Amino acid sequence: MRRFTTQIAAVACCLACGSSAFAQFQDRQVDRFQSRADRRLDTYVFGEKAHIPRLTSNMYKQANVICWEMYRHYNHNQDYKTIYREMYEIRKAALHIQGLVKEDYYRRTHSDDHIVRDLHEMDKWFHHVETDVHDWRPNVARTTSGGDLHAKMNRLKETLHHVMKDYGVKSKIEQTVRRNTRNDPFQR
Repeated sequence: MRRFTTQIAAVACCLACGSSAFAQFQDRQVDRFQSRADRRLDTYVFGEKAHIPRLTSNMYKQANVICWEMYRHYNHNQDYKTIYREMYEIRKAALHIQGLVKEDYYRRTHSDDHIVRDLHEMDKWFHHVETDVHDWRPNVARTTSGGDLHAKMNRLKETLHHVMKDYGVKSKIEQTVRRNTRNDPFQR
């Protein structure tokens, strides 16, 4: 609030002094905003690990919500038990990664990085579950509060890939898909 009133006072002072002072004030504000935004964009580095704690927490929460969504609204679909078990494994892996992050495991150097292995496994499981639930529909009687499994899966996929990018891990699944579509004459 104090900053806002200071800015109002500065604008009022600039208006009283003349329009050129007000224009200079506006230019400084725009430059300050742009330089802050440019710094944010310029400083992002693949594998920087700057957002790992927040992202892994979100990833676990989203996986947990998807498990509950499947249990409450999609348990009548074909192969539910098998697919739910796979999604539960994703949830457990996300919790495990979150635990490693809380112990600052990701800040140490390792010859065999456990988080990288877990992220690759999660990515593989996730894309398998994603294709299996593609045709799933919610229970007709319970659609009032649920039924948004596909949107939740998309959010988890975005978070998982963001974690991978921030940790410096490239998705083996997406690389394989890109490589196959480049060689497929029907995908052009």
